[in-house]
Amino acid sequence: NSPLQPTAEHPIRLYSADFDQNGKIDPILSHYALNEEGEKQEVTLHTRDILAKQLVGIKRRFPNYQAFADAPFEHILVEKEQEQATVFTVETLQSAVLYKTDNGFALKPLPQAAQVAPIYGSLTEDLDNDGFMDILLVGNHYTGETIHGQHDASNGILLKGNAKQKLTPISTAQSGLQLTKDQRSLAKIWVGNQAMILATANDGKTQLLKASNEIGRASCRERV
Repeated sequence: NSPLQPTAEHPIRLYSADFDQNGKIDPILSHYALNEEGEKQEVTLHTRDILAKQLVGIKRRFPNYQAFADAPFEHILVEKEQEQATVFTVETLQSAVLYKTDNGFALKPLPQAAQVAPIYGSLTEDLDNDGFMDILLVGNHYTGETIHGQHDASNGILLKGNAKQKLTPISTAQSGLQLTKDQRSLAKIWVGNQAMILATANDGKTQLLKASNEIGRASCRERV
């Protein structure tokens, strides 16, 4: 759930180097966007003003916004600067699960219902005691930059597993989950003889979840 949709052919790149020789690393992010001809070209993610806070020479190189907007990426970060940089590449932003196979591992994207926000906490348990592993997920991201805003579409999601490694999303109405806000982690704990799930949020309340044998009948109570 992001305006950035990288692929193997059109990835997100992070160019990292001390470009202005001030002793500090300058991270420059790029992605691909459509130009006036309808073709995808590499562009900087950040605006001229934001880049100029890191690289003061940007304003000298591009004295106005139009000059910056018209410049191809190789003029903003010239060949010499690209060569000195350590480059990190992102080809997908999908959340996925890694399965062990006879030939190694297989990476499978999670269902679309689990792609609505970044995932920060996960717990793999057989929550309904049917012999197959289920996955509980929490996330959201409230501290993003202004240009993208916060990612806050997740209430937490329960994925029911089966014998064919298929994960089926359980609706919020069925699961009873209300793990909103800036969720960060999940952990299984014991309260006496009762197994509970602890969910913590950034600048938010901690919650305890109790799952019944029938999946989708989770109840929760809050603790300070």
